[in-house]
Amino acid sequence: MKLKLCFRLALKNIKAHKSLNIAFILSTAIMLSILQIYININASGYVQKRPEFRLLMFYGALLIGIFSLIFIIYANSTIIKSRKKELALYGILGLEKKHIMLVVFLENLIAGIIIILISAGLTFSFGKLFFLLTGNLLKDNSISLSDYRYLPFTFGFSLIFLGLIFLLINLANIKNIRRTMPIMLLNQSKTAEKEPKLRWPLLIIGCISLALGYGIAFTAKGNMNSLGMFFIAALLVMMATYWLFTALSILILKALRKNKNYYYQKQNYIFISGMLQRMKSNAAGLASISILICGLIITLAASLSIYQLLESNVNSRIARDYQINFSYPVAAFNLEEITKQTEDQIKATLGDAQIENAYFQPWVLIGVFNKGNRFDVATEEIAENIPAFLEITTIEAYNAKYDKDLTLKDNEILCAFNSSLFQFDKTLLLADKEYQIVPSNLQVPNYLAVEACSLVVADYRQLTEITDYYAMAPTEIRTGIQRFSSTSNINLLYAFDIQNDKAQYLEQLRATFGHDKHGVAVENKAYIYQIALRINGGILFTGIILTCLFLVGTILIIYYKQITEGYEDRRRMQIMQKVGLSQNMIKKTANKQILWLFFTPLSIALIHAFAASKIVYQLLCLFGIKNYAHYAGNMLIITALIALVYLVIFKITANVYYKIVAE
Repeated sequence: MKLKLCFRLALKNIKAHKSLNIAFILSTAIMLSILQIYININASGYVQKRPEFRLLMFYGALLIGIFSLIFIIYANSTIIKSRKKELALYGILGLEKKHIMLVVFLENLIAGIIIILISAGLTFSFGKLFFLLTGNLLKDNSISLSDYRYLPFTFGFSLIFLGLIFLLINLANIKNIRRTMPIMLLNQSKTAEKEPKLRWPLLIIGCISLALGYGIAFTAKGNMNSLGMFFIAALLVMMATYWLFTALSILILKALRKNKNYYYQKQNYIFISGMLQRMKSNAAGLASISILICGLIITLAASLSIYQLLESNVNSRIARDYQINFSYPVAAFNLEEITKQTEDQIKATLGDAQIENAYFQPWVLIGVFNKGNRFDVATEEIAENIPAFLEITTIEAYNAKYDKDLTLKDNEILCAFNSSLFQFDKTLLLADKEYQIVPSNLQVPNYLAVEACSLVVADYRQLTEITDYYAMAPTEIRTGIQRFSSTSNINLLYAFDIQNDKAQYLEQLRATFGHDKHGVAVENKAYIYQIALRINGGILFTGIILTCLFLVGTILIIYYKQITEGYEDRRRMQIMQKVGLSQNMIKKTANKQILWLFFTPLSIALIHAFAASKIVYQLLCLFGIKNYAHYAGNMLIITALIALVYLVIFKITANVYYKIVAE
């Protein structure tokens, strides 16, 4: 068979299946364009100067590539499955398998060329818009469109990426065509008519997996512990979703069929019979839709929550315009001498600048283990207890920082903690001494994302005693958390506001005090805010991009499901009309089936998202979010928006379905 004839046949096939091919080409082009835009932004000079944002963009591009690969392979498999009868007919008419493979390859080649051209056009059209969105999220008015350009590297990378995907697609197509005889392909489209069997093993395993996944989500405690448990719970729930859509739906439908009063009604009889056939072939697609919608809700709600609390987290991290932190060994720490020396150096550096709201704060960050109301040095006997951080300062520094006038007795302490794992209320055993906890408004700083307690003691003497006590752990049993916290050192923080230009003195102060040398760190709020903005803005930008990608994937799955079901149901409805059912009854039954198939995945996705809200919130504590209501409110808003978008998708794709059925 000549190549020219194969090429003409490929073009004819693309036109004949335009409803499937247009969706495939557009969705793939959009996904590829999103990836290209992401790479272009990441390679821009603007992002390259911001390493924190660049790292997030790199991981975001990796996720986009993985999800795009999954969606494109799924779309191709759906198209090939719907064309099995056509391919069988080619074989019966005399085409050899190698010719069928060549025709399918040429179809993919033509589609790939169109995809590359459309994706390049979309990247040119919308790339700068997304780049401006990046600058808006980073609240940077200095961003210039000249920093963004369409790189030849991006185009080359997209060619290679799409080429590899199409290589996998063609290998899968070749495998399917080689393994199946033409007469089998011709009859395979009818095999779905067999009644699906109830798979008890899948049902039992699915119920167990769902119970385990939900159990982990509801009972996981601790911020760091939730990080590892979340992925286990997510994997269990995802597997359970696929298994239960396959098995539980069949069980429910067969149970309804056994109810004779319900089943032997004309509309219900047709509905249940049709749904049994649909669930056999569409269970995996419906489960995928549920998982994607759940991912949309969690991703966007979490990203938005992190971004909205940016300013609050920065204020928790640095309470004044500037702060200078020194770290000294306990034995060499002379508070009065260091305080006077620091004040003199700052006055000499800042000149006539007006300093206000200044305070000195001695503090330590200690790694310990907690059990009940006791904090202990880590030993081999208690290493299985809860690891935690203690941030300790004095009441004098606390009063100066927050403009208060509190006093503490020698056996009293202020205490706040950020985890339900800690179990103490009135007393606390610290360094083998019992303290009475005084009620206060003290809060754990947001930057202490892991399990931590903030403590305020009566004076500097107690601070040094506690530090010495927890520095006694032998080196061979000292844990990573203790080595990190450097319990043998005391930190001295000097913070102050400046009435003049708040940003202009950072480099001068760093030069004076030797920033990043000998345990000295000089920071100002504007600098910390920019770093946090890059990180949080990068998270939100990645969340928005992934949301767009998930949305495209969801629309793609729903559209293909409606198209394939439309062609399958058209023959069934023609048979029902021939046996005497009215057009009105057929349409009512079809509407009921479509509503069930559309809104079941949405309902399951909402249940999954709200079941995961507790463990997701604990993960968000790692980013300084300490208010569950804030995350829950965002999740409700996102859920409403996604449900609205889903309804629009339903209306559009349902019209496509009705049009096919009515032909």
